[in-house]
Amino acid sequence: MQYAALQARHSIIFCALALVILTFSEQIAVIDKTVLLIIIASSIAILGVPHGALDTLFAQQYWRLNTLQRWLLFLLSYLALAGLVVGLWLWQPLLFFIGFLSISAMHFADDLPNNTPLVIKILHGGTLIVLPTLFFEAEMVQLFSFFIMVKQAVIVVQVLHDLAFVWLAGLAASALWLVNSNIQTSIEIIVAGLLALFVTPLVAFTLYFCGMHSVRHLLRSHYFLQHVSQKLKLAALIFPTLMVIVVASFCWPLLQTQTLETKLIQLVFVSLAALTLPHMVLLYLSGFTVWKKT
Repeated sequence: MQYAALQARHSIIFCALALVILTFSEQIAVIDKTVLLIIIASSIAILGVPHGALDTLFAQQYWRLNTLQRWLLFLLSYLALAGLVVGLWLWQPLLFFIGFLSISAMHFADDLPNNTPLVIKILHGGTLIVLPTLFFEAEMVQLFSFFIMVKQAVIVVQVLHDLAFVWLAGLAASALWLVNSNIQTSIEIIVAGLLALFVTPLVAFTLYFCGMHSVRHLLRSHYFLQHVSQKLKLAALIFPTLMVIVVASFCWPLLQTQTLETKLIQLVFVSLAALTLPHMVLLYLSGFTVWKKT
């Protein structure tokens, strides 16, 4: 099946799932926090993290990693970038957090087709970061305070809250402008906006990250890596993902926090930040982005 057809089918499935979550958002909001966090962490680890595991195949194809020395250089460079992110979190949490929000928005912007105007990509990329501050301001402050001081979290959320009104207007205009030229993208923008506005932030992020971003990257990867055998793709998906889970399990007792909620959120999102930076750098350097090829 062609990539465009796969993308269209995926879009329908994601939007349908999002509408189901929107319908039951009130019931989801009253689920026990610990249970919900375990579900979120498990979903991100099993459904979200694997999309970056194919980085080894992208690197092997682009840089011709056909010797042990080249593989070691690639792995050390990848891990060094990830380590720098963790180090920044420990050294300057606020700088780390602002950087994480920024690169997340940039990365999510890549989910839209390459013929989408850049300003619309940027608006869409920041949807799950900016819009939740309109109706979930207290929850966003609490979430951000797991990474930075409460006073800093309040300021960041207030800035995003003030920006959210303009952001929402821009997204609405973007969706309307795309109706005639790309109805699929227009609907995706609307659905992502609805998730951000009406579903509790962690659930909205998890659904988008796992159900849209991760799956779309895997579909795109299938197109880019057509010459690679299915067995090799499967191995490339499973082995790095298991390694991430093992490393995260090792780091779990090292987190100097008091509550299960804090440890889970810090572990999940610091790990995501650490993996996202080298993942983005690799994709952009190797040209495997939606801006350059679809």
